[in-house]
Amino acid sequence: MNSQNNIPRVLLKSSFLAFCIFWLQIAFEDFNTIIDIGFYIILSFVLIFIICSLTIFVCILIVYYIVRDNLNDRQIFKKFFPYSAILIFTFCAYCIVFSNFKTYVCIFFITVFFTLMQSWVWLCKTNSNDLVKT
Repeated sequence: MNSQNNIPRVLLKSSFLAFCIFWLQIAFEDFNTIIDIGFYIILSFVLIFIICSLTIFVCILIVYYIVRDNLNDRQIFKKFFPYSAILIFTFCAYCIVFSNFKTYVCIFFITVFFTLMQSWVWLCKTNSNDLVKT
């Protein structure tokens, strides 16, 4: 299970991805906002890292740690990723509709969805060396 060693790297990559998606969406929505709060954009990485880490722990790592002894990374991905994607999409879509499509709520949940989907891929990615051994 080499993914246990990848968790800090996955958290950093996911946080950076979320940071980029979030602020690019805001930049395309209202560029003047970016100019007005430029300094806070850099500071927001800490908050995005915390939110992203908590979301990954709750949505992915709990399932991963429960079944990691019985299944390898590839089997975990094939078995749980589709259901996770459906549940996360449904939750994000519900929150967006419930907010009456407010701009920043939409941006937040779009970022959450894409970040979690990519985090699954990064967490369960198998090295080519591991495939040769099996």
